[in-house]
Amino acid sequence: MSAVPEAGARPARNLQGAGAFILGTACLVANDTIVKLSSAQLPIGQLIFVRGVFAVVFVTAACAWMGVLGQYRRMAEPHVLGRAVVNMLSMVAYIAALINMPIANVSAITQAIPLSLTAASALILKEKVGLRRWTAVAIGFLGVLIIIRPGSSAFNVFAFSALLAVVFVTARDLLTRSANSDTPSIIITMASAWVVTAASGAYSLTETWAPLDAVTLCLLAAAAAFIMIGIHFLIVGVRIAELSVVVPFRYLLVVWAMLSGYLVWGEFPDFWALCGIALIVGSGIYTVRREASLKRSP
Repeated sequence: MSAVPEAGARPARNLQGAGAFILGTACLVANDTIVKLSSAQLPIGQLIFVRGVFAVVFVTAACAWMGVLGQYRRMAEPHVLGRAVVNMLSMVAYIAALINMPIANVSAITQAIPLSLTAASALILKEKVGLRRWTAVAIGFLGVLIIIRPGSSAFNVFAFSALLAVVFVTARDLLTRSANSDTPSIIITMASAWVVTAASGAYSLTETWAPLDAVTLCLLAAAAAFIMIGIHFLIVGVRIAELSVVVPFRYLLVVWAMLSGYLVWGEFPDFWALCGIALIVGSGIYTVRREASLKRSP
């Protein structure tokens, strides 16, 4: 008897999950836009540190509100701490690319992460990946190559930095799988926030700090809030809806990034970048759908 209401409620939950992903991706791009704008006034270490201070305050308050702040010692667990360090490296690589490349191109390259996770799961975790999914992975990475175009003027150290961000995020997500299942997710998030803030603070000591006015502080506080809210909405979407339905909505991040790049900086991907974006998004959606169909089959 209980299965009928659950089945009946599924479309509504899928719709709510899709809405959460739409809002979540928009918030993440809002954070990227503010960071890219702020980089014109602030050196990268100072920028990440100031935003990180706000993020630490927000996430620590969230832990206290959820009643798990007393478990802060779990941040020292090897997989949690290792994940936080790799997350810090991925953030530095991503922001370095974001500051120096069109926002839509960087966002598109990082959408290859689900494909790299599929490849890493097969090569490292020995999960079974069929020919069709390997083909989708190959097509997706072909899209990345089309965007960065090695040997052309579009390829530079910052395009390589975006690729490094994909590698680091893949490693981060593999470490996330290895973390103790009873460690609260918000504690893992807090560990990442603390490590990023501490590392960027140390690095910022080698820079000449720029003056911080009230407007810049408010913008960086907003960026920290946007990234926290964006991640929260993505988690909500995954938990309440079917993955095969909501995960394709993550690729709206590229659409928001193109819209932001056009409205704020007058940027728009050229023909080849659009082709690469189409290959990445198409192969990513196919991979998600294929994995969902395999899990449903006996």
